[in-house]
Amino acid sequence: MARSIPTCHPDKKYGAHGMCVICYNKHLRLTNESYRIRSKAAAIAYRKTAIGHRKFTSSILKKRYGITIEQREQMFKDQNGLCKICEKPKKLVVEHCHRTKRVRGLTCNRCNQLVSDVERDDDILVKLAEYLYFKSVSSFEEIKGYK
Repeated sequence: MARSIPTCHPDKKYGAHGMCVICYNKHLRLTNESYRIRSKAAAIAYRKTAIGHRKFTSSILKKRYGITIEQREQMFKDQNGLCKICEKPKKLVVEHCHRTKRVRGLTCNRCNQLVSDVERDDDILVKLAEYLYFKSVSSFEEIKGYK
């Protein structure tokens, strides 16, 4: 029996229905609900294994931040497992510049959100400092003229 050649990618291995394996699997995911459910369940189960979790985390780090899991682990060791900003032992995330995509370190979610807010609006630091100073030198009653 002669081997079938896929019409989509003649250089790839034949899958079925005139498609290569990659296109056929994609076709199944798009058209076959039970295949999609089984496939998704298998992926989730695999990610829960130690090897699967490590590979998934590694691919996310590489795709989003351009670093390896080993580099992230080294940063964690260098920071002694502490947030780079508040220096508290919390769950750490990769903090990076949104413009340059350069990784700056590992921070807790709270500090990462603060950095993100400041990056979006530089004036927020000045406004925050003024607000905190104003609140510390006068009470609500002084503002209203009660004293």
